[in-house]
Amino acid sequence: MTDKQPEQRNAPTPEAIATLRASGWSEAQIEAQCQQFERIRAAGGFQNWVVMCEAARIQSEARGYTVPPENFRVREYGTITEQLAAIAAEPDNGAPPALWAFWFAAELRERNPGMDSAARTVAEGQIMRAFEAHADALPLRQPPSGLLWPKGQPLPPGWREGLYMTKAELRAWAKECAPDFLGSALLAEPQAAPAGEVATIAGPGTVRHNTKGKRAQPLDAEIEAAKHEATNPNDAHAVYAVLQRWAEERKAPFIGFAEGEGIKYQTPAGEVDFFRFDALRKRMSRAANAR
Repeated sequence: MTDKQPEQRNAPTPEAIATLRASGWSEAQIEAQCQQFERIRAAGGFQNWVVMCEAARIQSEARGYTVPPENFRVREYGTITEQLAAIAAEPDNGAPPALWAFWFAAELRERNPGMDSAARTVAEGQIMRAFEAHADALPLRQPPSGLLWPKGQPLPPGWREGLYMTKAELRAWAKECAPDFLGSALLAEPQAAPAGEVATIAGPGTVRHNTKGKRAQPLDAEIEAAKHEATNPNDAHAVYAVLQRWAEERKAPFIGFAEGEGIKYQTPAGEVDFFRFDALRKRMSRAANAR
């Protein structure tokens, strides 16, 4: 082994430490290296550590003092669809303006399959410019205190990444300054859980499909409303077409449509589930036979 730092993904073995000593490393340098390996291990690996260090750098520049990487944790999601669904299900989510812009643009691309990554980047810039145009009115808060940024005070250079906005306050801002944002499922009004039930939130990176806490017949009211708009209220295909359109428009409680999985909606418990055509066809068939 040379006098270069040992491989970052594995803690130094006794043999490696002996080699470092032979290469001229001091005991203090070796101890610092072992501590660094332990920090990387605790972070869950070198890749996570890099992400945490970058987040700490951005926050340190925005706040004006050093923020340790250990203050951050990497949230692992699956697909971008799962990530957006998890964010939409979090009632108290907070994020910097730059991250909100990324999420809004990612959602826009999910809703428009023909949109490429370059167009998504353009949309992200446009959304960020909308934030900048109304920066004086944005509900910006300061970590770690959570205090609102004083109105009238110049924003710090790193405000786009260093300050943050909560979902509820961003929704209220959008109602006043940017109503176009209200079409996003990420800002959907939280649904009240039925009496006697405790609202639960889908965990990061997961779309939950359990039945606990759901209505016995979910979407009854929405299906009846769709029948009034359908070309044939007795035809399941016509009714499902209306429901799918509402899902693509993100009309509450719908939050999207996934080919092969069906209509995506948010349950009263705050979970995400899917409603498929076969379920509608069977329900309408049972209702017709019961007459």
